[in-house]
Amino acid sequence: MKEIDKKRISEIYQMLLEISEGKFNARIERTDIDDEIEAIVVLVNMMAEEIGQTLRYYSQLNSPESILQFVQMLYILDGNFRIIYVNNDVTDYLKLNRRELIGTSFSKVLSKNSKESWQKIADQLLLDHHFNTRQKLSFVSHTSLVIEAICNITSVYNKMDRSQFIVITSFESKTLSQFIEDDIFNKVQQVKNEVKEPFDKPNILKNEKDIRMIEKVHDYILHHLETPLPSLNVLAHNFGTNEYKLKYGFKQLYHTTVFKFLIDERLKKASLLIENTSISIKSISSICGFKSVPHFSKAFKMKYQCTPRVYRLTSKWQ
Repeated sequence: MKEIDKKRISEIYQMLLEISEGKFNARIERTDIDDEIEAIVVLVNMMAEEIGQTLRYYSQLNSPESILQFVQMLYILDGNFRIIYVNNDVTDYLKLNRRELIGTSFSKVLSKNSKESWQKIADQLLLDHHFNTRQKLSFVSHTSLVIEAICNITSVYNKMDRSQFIVITSFESKTLSQFIEDDIFNKVQQVKNEVKEPFDKPNILKNEKDIRMIEKVHDYILHHLETPLPSLNVLAHNFGTNEYKLKYGFKQLYHTTVFKFLIDERLKKASLLIENTSISIKSISSICGFKSVPHFSKAFKMKYQCTPRVYRLTSKWQ
């Protein structure tokens, strides 16, 4: 049996497991292959949709007081479309660890069909800091199943520090009895396995004031990626310290140099804009603070082993 057929049969098996657990939002992503396996995929997807619609219909027959609306999935993105928070339902539905999701470009969790829709929305989010819309999106789980959800997408803009956050939520209706059953099940299954590692202060940072100063420099760089960074001496003076303390304190706190951090963050922002928007490479180069497109392309290739244009083409098909 071909490897692709084994993968498709495995996805059908995973889909049936999802249905047996009462999760009817999952779908198997379609292929262009015309055979018996694809016919089964169509039937399983239809079955999940029909069962889900039937249950929603009967839930509406209950009295209004017994129906609850609750958040199914919650994502919070930063202004560069990186995931900075997800709720437990996201990790449960996608079968992914929270650490695998935090810091990831939002487009990476979307199916191929949804990436194009998201790119148009991302373009609008860059232009309108108070943008709000509703869109059906499909998320790819660790088991390769696609989770469909109607999502509310809202931009939240903080004028104080000119930062933008994007809140993406999907909602689901459940009867009160279903909600209680799920709550009991979750409490029984819940296992606390998160261990917080103690924070060891670097030796050069003698007190809390020094640490706060380095953190302020860190935040300043993040909010001024598009502008040239002053010399270390000038930067240190601007934040009331000396070059030595800034240079070595920053490295001990963030395990990188000031200028390497600046370049890495510029390239991260560039990669996210390339993945999530249709902005030209030339404009992205300027937005991210690079002096020229050739300089940008060279730095980008060193980090991602391909040019920005190839990266854009590749991300569309992943």
